[in-house]
Amino acid sequence: MLTWFEKILFIVALGASLYYGYLGFRKVYLVIMRGQGEKPTMAEAQHRLWTAAKTWLTERPIWKTRELTSVFHAMVAWGFIFYFLVNFGDILQGLFPITFLGEGFIGNIYRFLADIFTMSVLIGIIYFIVRRFIVNDKALSYRDNIMLVDKVKDGAIRRDSLIVALFILFHVGFRLMGESFTIARHGGDPWQPFGNALSMAWTRHGRHRFGRGAAPGLVAGLGPHPRLHSLLPVHQAFPPHHVRRQLPDQAQTHVAG
Repeated sequence: MLTWFEKILFIVALGASLYYGYLGFRKVYLVIMRGQGEKPTMAEAQHRLWTAAKTWLTERPIWKTRELTSVFHAMVAWGFIFYFLVNFGDILQGLFPITFLGEGFIGNIYRFLADIFTMSVLIGIIYFIVRRFIVNDKALSYRDNIMLVDKVKDGAIRRDSLIVALFILFHVGFRLMGESFTIARHGGDPWQPFGNALSMAWTRHGRHRFGRGAAPGLVAGLGPHPRLHSLLPVHQAFPPHHVRRQLPDQAQTHVAG
């Protein structure tokens, strides 16, 4: 559990995240409301929400064009879907002296899935970092006959991709590290195989590798604060842009047939 000072910092950070998330969603909402035409009925809205949910959960559109990449994309996407529950549980454990879902069978299954999805997200996001920034996959580049806005020409998409990738890498990576500290302090957890393996670095076996006393210092210094990784990210899911507006000439995209 966090200290009172850490709880205050967390609540302030969470409030700021929710506020800026609200501003982003509000901007998208106002842009959409500038569109023309009739608003969908409640039945139409429900149908669209159901269709969007199925597409989101199944990752259906991307499987047709990039099979291998789709596997890694699904590892990240499905992991982050499960992380809605993980973030919620980590927040509760950070604010209150509880074990989320208990220490019985249900809690063990939850921690096992959290550990598996944590590693799947890390593997997936490392793949995408290598693909974009090291291999420089040509599929991520633009053809010469495509006109781009100046910001895109200057590398805005690569910059945004790096920000998102590092956020995911640090958010999930620090959770894995935090769990490994907790596992090391409590003597192992077979339901978290990856966290348990990493915890070996902070145990007696690891001391010989990293220097006598170094690992206990890490556990003593960081072990009481394993929930600091649980700052809740506010993900903004931008809906399709249906607004009729005149784009500037340099933003028009023309693809030769």
